[in-house]
Amino acid sequence: KNILYQLQEKGEGKVLNREDLIEFVANSENLWLSKDFKIEAELEFVVLAALAALGELEITLSSGQTINSTNLFELKNLAKEDVYTFTHVKPPKGLNLAALKAMFMGLLGRDLSKRLNDPSTYTHLVGAAEEWAKKAVATTSLIQGGLLFKGVEIISPQEAKAYSNDFTVFARFCDKLANYNTEAKMKNFQFSVEEVQRILETKPVLEKVQTQLEEVKAFDTDITYLQQAKQYVTNPEFKNDITQAINQLAKVLSADDKKSMAEYQTKLEKLKEDYADWYLQQYLKYRISEADDTQKQALLDSEEKTICEILQEADFLSSQTYLNWLATVNKLQLADDNVNKGLILTTPYHDFNPVDYEGNAIASVKECKTNLHELLSQWEEILKNTLEDPMVKKNRSLLEPEQNNLLKSFESGETQLKKDNALAIRNAIMSLQKGLTKIELSWDDMKVAFTKPLTPEAASEVFKDYIDQLARGKEREKIRIILK
Repeated sequence: KNILYQLQEKGEGKVLNREDLIEFVANSENLWLSKDFKIEAELEFVVLAALAALGELEITLSSGQTINSTNLFELKNLAKEDVYTFTHVKPPKGLNLAALKAMFMGLLGRDLSKRLNDPSTYTHLVGAAEEWAKKAVATTSLIQGGLLFKGVEIISPQEAKAYSNDFTVFARFCDKLANYNTEAKMKNFQFSVEEVQRILETKPVLEKVQTQLEEVKAFDTDITYLQQAKQYVTNPEFKNDITQAINQLAKVLSADDKKSMAEYQTKLEKLKEDYADWYLQQYLKYRISEADDTQKQALLDSEEKTICEILQEADFLSSQTYLNWLATVNKLQLADDNVNKGLILTTPYHDFNPVDYEGNAIASVKECKTNLHELLSQWEEILKNTLEDPMVKKNRSLLEPEQNNLLKSFESGETQLKKDNALAIRNAIMSLQKGLTKIELSWDDMKVAFTKPLTPEAASEVFKDYIDQLARGKEREKIRIILK
C-alpha cells in the first residue's frame, strides 16, 4: 500500500508504463513482506492496484467490491486475504461523454468533456463541486425546520424538509465529483445521463432558496424598523397597514419577481415615511417648549405644590386627585431639538411612546397651574369643614394651647395656609380625629356595588345598603367615609 502511494507521488500526474511499474515495485524497500503470504501475489496485487490508479483496469475482489481509480483509498481497509484472492480484473468502462457533458454543463455552465487531458479542467471541476457542496450544506442548516423571519413564515417546515432532502443528495453528488480529478478517474464515472440531470435539477432550486435568504437580509432593516414602529402606533388603520405590509414579505419572496420586489421595497419605505411624519406630529403635540419647561419647573418648586405634598398624607383628604395632577405634570417633557423626521427615519423611538398619551387630554403648564390652585383651595376648605365635625370639636380641649390657637387663627382666616404651617395644621387636625373610624371607598368597590343601570331611588337604596354593609359592627357616630 505504501508503494502504491509512493508511486502516485513519484508519477506526479504522468502515466507510467507497465515496465516502469514493475521496476518501481521490484526496487522498493518498503514492500510489505509477510511469511503468511506469497511475495509473488503481493507484487502482482501492488502492480494491479497501481494500474487501477492510472485508470487502466478495475479489480473485482472476492466480496464483489470493485477497486478503481475513484475509490483507491479503500485499499487501506482491505483484509490480507483480498491481496491474493481477488476474482478478476477488467478494463474500465471508458468515458461516458454524454454524462460528463451533462455534468459539466449543469455544474460549470460549459462543456469540458473534450478537455479531460487538461489539468485545469479538474481544477475548475473540483473547485466548483466543493463550493456547491458547501452551499448546499450551509443552506440546509439555515432552513432547518422552516424559515421564520420577524414572525413571517418564508419557508414552511414541510417545504424545508423537501428542500433538505434534495440538497443533501446534491451535496453528496458534489462531494463525489471532487474525487474525479484525473482523466483516469473519469473513465469510472458512475452516474448515467439521467441520474446527472435529475440530481442537477436541484441546483436552480438551491439558487432560488439562496436568493430568498439574501433578499430576506435586504428587507431586514425596513421590516425590523416597521415592527418596532408598529408598537407605538395608536391609529388602528395605520397599524393594520403596517401589519399587512409585513405579512406580504413571504408572498413577495416566493414570487421571485424583481418588479414586485421593487414595488414592495417602495411600499415599505413609504410606510416608514408616513410613520416618521406621524410620530413627529405626536411628539410635538405632547412635548413642551423651553419656555414652558421653565414654567413647569417653577410650578414644581412652588409653595402651593409643597403644601399639597404635605397635606396629601392626611387621612381625611383624597390624595388620588393630587397624584393624578402630578402624573399629568410629569408627562410634560421638554422637546428635544434634535428629534426631526430624518432622525426618526433611522430609529422609530425617541424616549416618547404615543400609547402612553392616547385618550388623555392635552394639558398645558398654565392649565396645570390653575388645577393645582383649585385643588389646594378645595383641600383648605375640607380642612376647615373637618374642624366643624362634632367629634373633632369635642376633642379640641385635648390640644395643646399653641395648637388650638393655630387652628382658631386658621379657621377664622387670620392665618393663611403656608408651607411653614401646613404640617402643624395637618397634624393637629389628624390628632383631633383619633378615635374616629375611617372607611375608604374606591371606584373598584363602587363598580361591584353598582353592576347594572338603576333609577335614582334604586341607586340610593343600593348605595345605602353598601354603606350599611361597610359600617356593620362599628360605632356609626365614629365612622368617617372618604373616597380615595
